[in-house]
Amino acid sequence: MMLLTVTLLTILFSTMLVLGSLREIASDTYNTIAAGTLRAQAEGVLVQRAAFAGLWLMIFVLCYI
Repeated sequence: MMLLTVTLLTILFSTMLVLGSLREIASDTYNTIAAGTLRAQAEGVLVQRAAFAGLWLMIFVLCYI
């Protein structure tokens, strides 16, 4: 019972931390993706990196179907 309580409190605390800073997380994610896209476009490898990202996205999506 004690372990269950500690586990649930840890999950609740972690969830509250993430939800409390969701705006900053979204902003940082957007800035990172935008900077990476501009750098890949400048290096001429945008299509290759987009295809690689699409491949990983497809793998993760198919794992949950």
